[in-house]
Order: sequence, then C-alpha cells, then structure tokens
Amino acid sequence: MTDQNTNQNDPLLEKLKQVQKETEEKENQEKKEIGNKEMEKVLQELEEVKKLNDMLTETSKRALADLQNYKKRSEEEKKVFVQYANANLILEILTTLDNFERAFKNIPEDLKNTDFIKGIIHIEKGLYTTLEKAGVKPIKALGEHLDTNLHETLMEGPGEKDVVIEEFEKGYTLGDKILRPAKVKVGNGK
Repeated sequence: MTDQNTNQNDPLLEKLKQVQKETEEKENQEKKEIGNKEMEKVLQELEEVKKLNDMLTETSKRALADLQNYKKRSEEEKKVFVQYANANLILEILTTLDNFERAFKNIPEDLKNTDFIKGIIHIEKGLYTTLEKAGVKPIKALGEHLDTNLHETLMEGPGEKDVVIEEFEKGYTLGDKILRPAKVKVGNGK
C-alpha cells in the first residue's frame, strides 16, 4: 500500500513540484524585473549625478580661471597705475632737468672743469638714470621723420621736408605712453 500511495502521490508530488518550480521561476522573474527596474533607476540616477558633477566641475574650472584672470588683470592695472601715477611728478623733474641742461650750455669755460660743476653734472646724470629705471625714455628726434605722435612742430626751416632739423625740448615716453612730445623744428623742403 505504501508503494501504491507513493505511486499515487507521485503525480501529485510531481505536480506540486512543478507548481512550486513555476512559482519560484515566476518570483525570480519578478525579482529580476524589479531588480532590472531598480538597476535602471539607479543607473539613471548615476548618469544624472555624473552630469551634475561634470557641470559643477566645469563651472568651478571657469570660476577659477575667471579668478586667476581677474588677479592677473588687477596686477597689471596696479602696475600701470603705479607707473603712471607719478607722471606729473616726472614731468616736473624733466622740466628741472631741462633747466639744468640750459644752464650747463651757458657755463663759462673757466668754471666747466671745477669739481662743483662736475658734481652737479653727476647729479643730473643720476636723475636721468633714476628716471630711466622708472621706465622714462627720451624720444629720438634729430634727423628723424616727423611723427606727430612724438614730435610737436614749433617751426619750419630750410632742410629736408618733414625731417627734424632742430630739437628745442626733448620728448619723453613713460612705458608705452607719451609723457611729452619733443618740441622741434622741421625742414620745409627748401
């Protein structure tokens, strides 16, 4: 009887095993689908986080570059400001040096070689050296073609047309700016 029961139960047992297996497969399939959906959701969120990270990285790089450019620009502006802030003082010093030059042209011969005059000439040269270190440079004029940006024509006279034949007052630049143009006499072509 046991064998018979076992045989009778076999189809039932088989059926039960099959139903159980199908149920497990269905549950696994559902879990996979849920897992796949969850995975897709996680991957989508990860992609969004990556995009946000890229955007924030790019924004921070731009902000850093802007800050560095601002610092460079500020430093340049500061240098330019400092360089040109003393322009009026430099012009006054140049006027004084012009007066020295005029005075030296009129020193009597017997005084030119005295230690006192040599000392004053040495001081004058020192002032020119100091101005040169500050970026002040003389504008070349004699023999040059007239450049209205660099030369101010006060007179014309016989000589090659538009060529500087005499310099009344030296011109100077400070960096790339003209402090004062050279005051000159130019040839009129006669």
